Amino acid sequence: MVAQLRKKERGVALLAVLLGIALMTLVVMDFAMTSGLGFVSAANQANEMRAGYLARSGINVGLGLLAADARTKAQAQASTHPSRCSMNHHNTTNYANKKEILWIT
Repeated sequence: MVAQLRKKERGVALLAVLLGIALMTLVVMDFAMTSGLGFVSAANQANEMRAGYLARSGINVGLGLLAADARTKAQAQASTHPSRCSMNHHNTTNYANKKEILWIT
């Protein structure tokens, strides 16, 4: 009778060890998944920030080109029509004001 009782205890011990290993496996898998998702989230956030700065840079380059074009046109018109010189200077500063407004927003 004592021998049968010990065999049952061995079965319970084996079951407890298997349950503990399964629980530890779940904890390790959860930790690995959380770490992996954290890395992907950080990479996505860095890409999002990079895209935002590239978009802002593109807008600034475009506005700079528009302002340079306006200055070139103003200089060309000033050399051909000196009476319109003050009007053309106002147009180039208007582009600069638009650039400042877009940068704030």
